[in-house]
Amino acid sequence: MTALLRGEFRKLTTTRLWLWMLILGLAMVGATTSAAIGFAEPGPVGLETAAGQRTVFAQATATLVVVGILGIIAVTGEFVHQTATPTYLATPRRGRVVVAKLLTYAVVGVGYAAVCTGVVLVVALPWLAAKHVDLVLSGTDLARTLGGVAIEVALYAVLGVAVGCLIRNQIAAIVGFVVYIFVIGPILSGVQATSELAQYLPYQAGNALGRLTSSADAAMLGQTSGGLALLTWSLIFAALATRTTLRRDIA
Repeated sequence: MTALLRGEFRKLTTTRLWLWMLILGLAMVGATTSAAIGFAEPGPVGLETAAGQRTVFAQATATLVVVGILGIIAVTGEFVHQTATPTYLATPRRGRVVVAKLLTYAVVGVGYAAVCTGVVLVVALPWLAAKHVDLVLSGTDLARTLGGVAIEVALYAVLGVAVGCLIRNQIAAIVGFVVYIFVIGPILSGVQATSELAQYLPYQAGNALGRLTSSADAAMLGQTSGGLALLTWSLIFAALATRTTLRRDIA
């Protein structure tokens, strides 16, 4: 397994895709953090409130889109570049290959979240000070928020790898993933009729884990419950991805 993990990290770092995606993630986080502060309005999620400040400091969650796409490409790229056959011939136990990819990109997700959190702090702290907004979050509260973000991004990386295993067409997998994050998830969470159910789905469960309050009216689990829900979805998709990889022809 150690050799497989080294191999996956080597595959990732031999191209510059990881760097360009990291730059994209940093840009997205910088933009969302600026928007969260610049367009904040007084109210239950205003900048002066704990909920509002948690939302600001949770903006590193924007990079989950990037790591999810990286996870998808990690699998589908093997078929695009026709390296899947050599990969599985070198390691006939396909399940070990899938597990190595899942673990590798979970670690990558934590790394991306850590770097992007640095951008959030660099943007948010001086801006809040300039607006004369006092921090009402305790150190523990802030640590829980940032830790939840890191776990959320890591789990979305796992989901990305799983989606890539289930949908080998790279474009279809990426489009489906992005549409869920930016369209389906927010709609289900924001509509009153589906909000109660949506809090258990990956999008809103991830928001709960990262303590990102998108709307004061949207139903949301607590951080622990949200984390368990997102972990459950990640494990389900990982299990399906492994089973599918074992049963499906490589070619």
